[in-house]
Amino acid sequence: MNCNPPEVVSWYDWAYTNPDDPLDLIANAEIVMGGITDKGVFVNSSTYTTPPAQPNLLKIYGVRIIDPTGPTILASLLNPISTLTVGAANNPKRIEIDFTATPDSGTVNISSFFAMRLTTGLIGSTVISFPVSNTARLDFSAALPADVYMIQLNGTSSPVITLSTIAMDGEALALPSGDGVPGGDFLFGVNVVSGTQPIPPPAPPVAPFSTWNPSHIYVAGPPVCVALESTNAQKAADAAQWNFNHLTANTSSNLAPPLPNRLYLRGGTEWRMDIPLNLGNFRGFMGGYPELVISLLTNAATRGDCQGTVPAILFNSRVYTGAVTLRVTLKKFGNFMIGIRGIDPYGYYSMYNSTWYVVK
Repeated sequence: MNCNPPEVVSWYDWAYTNPDDPLDLIANAEIVMGGITDKGVFVNSSTYTTPPAQPNLLKIYGVRIIDPTGPTILASLLNPISTLTVGAANNPKRIEIDFTATPDSGTVNISSFFAMRLTTGLIGSTVISFPVSNTARLDFSAALPADVYMIQLNGTSSPVITLSTIAMDGEALALPSGDGVPGGDFLFGVNVVSGTQPIPPPAPPVAPFSTWNPSHIYVAGPPVCVALESTNAQKAADAAQWNFNHLTANTSSNLAPPLPNRLYLRGGTEWRMDIPLNLGNFRGFMGGYPELVISLLTNAATRGDCQGTVPAILFNSRVYTGAVTLRVTLKKFGNFMIGIRGIDPYGYYSMYNSTWYVVK
């Protein structure tokens, strides 16, 4: 097998090139998190090509407050923890809520949500309509006067909003809402201030669900060479000397993003490379990856070509988050394009790309 990515000049050449197989490169792979070591398992990597469908739960992924005379979007909710701020003179009279699917007919009604005004309590006289099947429109009888408001859509409080009779997954942790389990009320705040407020640009369009998101994984420090014969003083000294001679990661925040992902690692089954990674803490406190898969990006399944599938290395014993150490023992020398695919608790895929320069 050629350890370096082959030079190709056409799709035909690319599709029929022998893929790189991690079994030919990696003798052993482990992830250490909090003192617990999980050994990677070689699995079929065909799931690299197409993320699965978004879990079939009803979630909320967008909220807007609107002046219907324009109509003009006065503010868009980008994070449920924040509050929509608008001016009373801007005619805030309509709220639109986007769902990930079409709720069961009739479950979005005057009883399954409420709007509360801080000074006077519940707001009535609200007309509910659906401009499109997965967007609920709440029209108030008059523009909301200056005050603080709270809006709640029921996923736990009765009666609940449902999809196929399953309660909405509504916890307002992030957008889309929820924690992956049916139930949870979605609450957000509206602050109507006197006068007018600058109208921000509309929120960017939401990417299709079940797609690739930006990766939160990054190299947290230089990899360390460890002698597997720990009782062999000469080997231990050799490993220490190798580490002294090879600063194998760029961790400066001033560097362009691709540069810290170039790692120099020591090949040979006498050594182990400990690569410190940080998996991030994203989507509020619901961070972590229940599944991580390591693959060579030049293998067939990753490329999606006719060669079929090549094994990848799977870790799924726990939710991986924060600081971890990836331990690998490498059998080959050369340059390899590595991908670490993560699936977060919401079912979204992301891929961390790295180049490993495996040297003696």
